[in-house]
Amino acid sequence: MDSDMSLFEQDENDEALKYFNKSTEICNKSKPKNYYGLSVVCNNIASIYMKQGKSTDPIIIFNDIHYLLTNFFPNNYNALELMYNNTAVCYTHLGNHQEALKYNNKALEITNSFCPNNHSSSARDYHNIGSIHLKNNNYEEALQNLHKELGDISFSSEMFALRDEHICKESLD
Repeated sequence: MDSDMSLFEQDENDEALKYFNKSTEICNKSKPKNYYGLSVVCNNIASIYMKQGKSTDPIIIFNDIHYLLTNFFPNNYNALELMYNNTAVCYTHLGNHQEALKYNNKALEITNSFCPNNHSSSARDYHNIGSIHLKNNNYEEALQNLHKELGDISFSSEMFALRDEHICKESLD
């Protein structure tokens, strides 16, 4: 799996996809259907599809991953939260902001339940939720979420939060 990840990181998507699909084929033949590694490989395949601008294919894959995780690995909150965030990204690219918001809220719920206060994941989740509200011109909601993000902020995403907060305030004036 290391060579397929290396290809993925080098943006050799078609070649990486070939190796990820081969990994999936091997997992399906040699591992039980509840093999956790299969969800990782499927997530990587969906990520390639997202990079290629294909948003509906990853949603189907994320639904399969959701089934696997909730039925066989219900306590793997990190993987479930990642899957919800990735699904939200797909829906955002499709312009279906309501569905994206639903999945971002699920990710935030997991983060708030299992991570300490001010965790960087909650900052990311608030940012994602605020960004969707901003795209929908819901400036008050966007501003509220961006303020929550600033409370949980890590330095690397502070600039995005401040930029979006500025856009919201300008729109409200």
